[in-house]
Amino acid sequence: MLADADPAVLLDAQRDLARLRAAIAALPPHYRDVLVLVELAERSYAEAAVIAAASSNTVRSRLSRARGLLARWLADAPAASITAKG
Repeated sequence: MLADADPAVLLDAQRDLARLRAAIAALPPHYRDVLVLVELAERSYAEAAVIAAASSNTVRSRLSRARGLLARWLADAPAASITAKG
């Protein structure tokens, strides 16, 4: 239950979520769009390809690049310094 959770743990979770949102927002649009479609909207690669007007292979490539950028930014950068670099 959230009511029983340690406030410090809840605060850390909120900060982590804010960092993730900032990192997703900082992605270049063509990476962000594919990431949101596949990971958050749970669209298939084929559906994402149609929506993004790209091939399925391009969707896979962009998704891989987006995941890599997010992983690197979240591992290396403090929350305030996440900016588009990709």
